[in-house]
Amino acid sequence: MSLDAASTLSHDGVSHAAEGSSSPPRRCSGCGYDLRGLAELRCPECGLVFDPNELPRADIPWLKRGDLLIDANATGGNAFIAYWRTVWLVLARPKRFGEMVWQEVEVDAAETARFRWITIGIAVGSLLATMLPVLAPFSPAMMIALVVMSAPIVAFFWMATGRFDIIQFVAPRFAQEMRFRRLHDLTCAGLALAPIVPLFLLLGLIMGWPGSYVGPRAMGLCWVIVITWWYGSLRYQIHGGRCRMGDAILHAVIVPFAWFMIAGVILIFGLGILGLVLGVLR
Repeated sequence: MSLDAASTLSHDGVSHAAEGSSSPPRRCSGCGYDLRGLAELRCPECGLVFDPNELPRADIPWLKRGDLLIDANATGGNAFIAYWRTVWLVLARPKRFGEMVWQEVEVDAAETARFRWITIGIAVGSLLATMLPVLAPFSPAMMIALVVMSAPIVAFFWMATGRFDIIQFVAPRFAQEMRFRRLHDLTCAGLALAPIVPLFLLLGLIMGWPGSYVGPRAMGLCWVIVITWWYGSLRYQIHGGRCRMGDAILHAVIVPFAWFMIAGVILIFGLGILGLVLGVLR
């Protein structure tokens, strides 16, 4: 049976050719070969066997890393390589990334959520490392305060990297809405660059650069990371959400405002908790 014939049969054996005629082309998970019209369920380009009743994985290194049959040439199953290749995809090839919302592919919600939490962990660790010189000299009270302060910082990044329905996403099918929501977890990829700031401060300490030189440049790097994060979110909204130019401008303006509002609320609560902890320890 050919792929075209197999794909028009549901599990109850009823033909749905009319429903599937407008669907996107089915491509091989390993090499991207167009699988329509084949006489057997095997890719003639790379030899990968496929099931016409199952969707292929989205062409995202982080989501494909667990299957060496389709990812051996990309990451070899290495999570570190897969993570940074995904960061590159989101930031450097945002159109290709956003278009996956509209492709017939499988997106694992657990894996995209894991990517988001790893990125949040990188951002929180980098921010706390950046604060270490400010809190010096260290004491047990300062270390406890630093640990306590990590909770509101995690809360901020968790809320700020969530999906904001500033512009309503409308899709013809629920599957596309699900892909849009799940792939949104990867738009925080810009925060993966956060370690640049503490590394720059460490370099300044090693080189003996004055604070007047290091401070403004470290702050500039912080803004670069925030803008990169914002850029990834905006481009995903444009390509993945297929929004109009006016909606894109609205998203570009309101999202940073929402981040600052979240940061303000978290800062108030964080300072309150910090004051309470320091008061108890004294």
